[in-house]
Amino acid sequence: MMIRLVIKEIIDGDNSDEAAVLILKELRGNKELPITLSMQAAENIKLALNKNRNLRPDIYDSFIDFINKSSYKLEYVCINKYEYGVFYSYLSFADELGNRFYVDQIRPSDAIILVIKKDVSILCENSVLDEVACDDLNQDFFSRFVYPDFNNIPQSTIDDIIVDDKGNAEKLSLLSLEEINLRIEIAVKNEDYQYAAKLRDARNKK
Repeated sequence: MMIRLVIKEIIDGDNSDEAAVLILKELRGNKELPITLSMQAAENIKLALNKNRNLRPDIYDSFIDFINKSSYKLEYVCINKYEYGVFYSYLSFADELGNRFYVDQIRPSDAIILVIKKDVSILCENSVLDEVACDDLNQDFFSRFVYPDFNNIPQSTIDDIIVDDKGNAEKLSLLSLEEINLRIEIAVKNEDYQYAAKLRDARNKK
């Protein structure tokens, strides 16, 4: 079963080096879901909420323009998985005949920007809410789920998670060679050489 969520607030870190936290809340209920964001992702969501559009279209605007010109419409985003501090989501599209297709493994921070711009729903699998959400987001809860204890995570899982310099996390095992090569190219352009090196190691193991 999927539960509809709404954006409650974004809590900024104390400084530019700390992650921000996006708080999603049940539309009809009291459970709240915290999702860590890089500061850049938090700023992108704030811009979308304020209906601000850059002078030059960004990747989100370009994707929305593509959707508007296609025969498909964006129905919703669903947060469907939580694993070792990383959330996963997918986008649901449908055409005029009701045919659907899904885009998997989307970062919730990216998906939510599209949701804001297209004014569609944020959904979450009930199993994720049961595991992560809470009625009272106290400090203990944040330490358990927003900043998880990596001492209790298998080393193989830690090695499979890669984080860039903006705080975005992905599982290497889910990336294709083409996706890895594209990320290496972007990382080098951004001078994020540590991230690029880990990507190259993952590519060599494919």
